[in-house]
Amino acid sequence: MPTACACRHHRPTAASTLAALGGKALFIPKDGWTKQRFAVYGAAMLKALVRQAYIAKAQAMKPLALAARNQMLARVEQVIAKVQRLAENPMHHRGAVSFPCPPSNRSAFGRIGAKLTVNLDLPGGDVWNEALNQVFEDAGIEAVASYMPPIQSVMAQGYGRTTVLLGGEPARDAAARMARMARQVAEKITSVDETTRDGIAAIVREGIEEGSTLGELIAELRDGYEDIAAWRSARIARTELSNAWTRGSAEAYKECDMLETVSVIGCTAEEPEWEYNGEPTCNYAGLPVAELDAFLEAGFHPNHTGTLVPDEFKSEW
Repeated sequence: MPTACACRHHRPTAASTLAALGGKALFIPKDGWTKQRFAVYGAAMLKALVRQAYIAKAQAMKPLALAARNQMLARVEQVIAKVQRLAENPMHHRGAVSFPCPPSNRSAFGRIGAKLTVNLDLPGGDVWNEALNQVFEDAGIEAVASYMPPIQSVMAQGYGRTTVLLGGEPARDAAARMARMARQVAEKITSVDETTRDGIAAIVREGIEEGSTLGELIAELRDGYEDIAAWRSARIARTELSNAWTRGSAEAYKECDMLETVSVIGCTAEEPEWEYNGEPTCNYAGLPVAELDAFLEAGFHPNHTGTLVPDEFKSEW
């Protein structure tokens, strides 16, 4: 009779993961950080924190980018399907359409290859605009559900890993708080559907002005938006995962009574449009913890890659 294996495989804990990232120099004071302890041991703690932030965001990058890309391309296909239905039944839409063929042969409007001229003056009433409006009005719930898992994972790690490094314990309401905040980030991503809508409209408008057929318009839309979706989804994922980690870690910092200021480090770009107190939010130094909420409201530029880290603790004497 085979004997049970004495070894067991465990998922690494937050503490063991951080210990591996911080190396032998990592030391987390059992009775909390002070200005004096941070001066001695802080470098290893910051190293572990930045590395963990990078790993967490990198692991979630592909799932979120894929979800964003799929949502964008799904909107394109939904708009195309809606236009085709409206084209086959022109009396069922509210816009003005002119036909190159006799009015009695209205079914030609829906045939691939039939010439189409539409008054595309967005926002307007033509079939394309009507389709865009209908599709994007109903897009939010499905999109948020697909964005939530990677965002919530990164935000929870941002909070949990930072809490461990600060020597604290997660608050009882932390999981519910992270879920609520992650939903807010996911809902923010759905607001970029306006950009998706405008991108579709621009391709359609250009095609109509060039006299494209309905079939040609559909092909141009599919081909043109494939490349757009690829780079936009990557930018969205990179930006919002950074925001997710930052907001999670910020909650941990606000719970640390000894922490006085934080800083943003490691971003390779600074955009003056995103600023706080007259300074770019990227690589911002010496921010009082009490101002974190106001600072995060100012936001970061797209493709932000910086990490929010402890800067100064209270003195032990």
